[in-house]
Amino acid sequence: MWIRPQDDLCTGCQACRLACAQHHFHCEELERAAIGIRLDPQQEGRYLIAVCNQCGFCEVVCPVGAIRKDGGVYRVYPECTGCLYCVEVCPLSCIYVHPEAPEVIKCDACAACLTACPVGALTLQR
Repeated sequence: MWIRPQDDLCTGCQACRLACAQHHFHCEELERAAIGIRLDPQQEGRYLIAVCNQCGFCEVVCPVGAIRKDGGVYRVYPECTGCLYCVEVCPLSCIYVHPEAPEVIKCDACAACLTACPVGALTLQR
């Protein structure tokens, strides 16, 4: 299960990131979101969505087993030491770090972003 982005629909409004931060951290800090939105350097006015596709590379490189598959998604557990190997290996650059978070921030396919997106740029894939 994973969140499938459709970059061509994204308006860059950040509603998905806000919903993620609110759902997981009960705050409005976009830097705590497990989804990223950035301008497309190739096409003016277009945005790129960076969200985990649950490939599992992060689990493979985690030296303490803090990232494990649970219910079809890879989750980060409190054993995370902050080594950042998962950040380095992520092919989509969608594992995030916040200086005040005890572990890395990674999408768990909770779907909070889907309901927040006003243009339907995100869908849940099973």
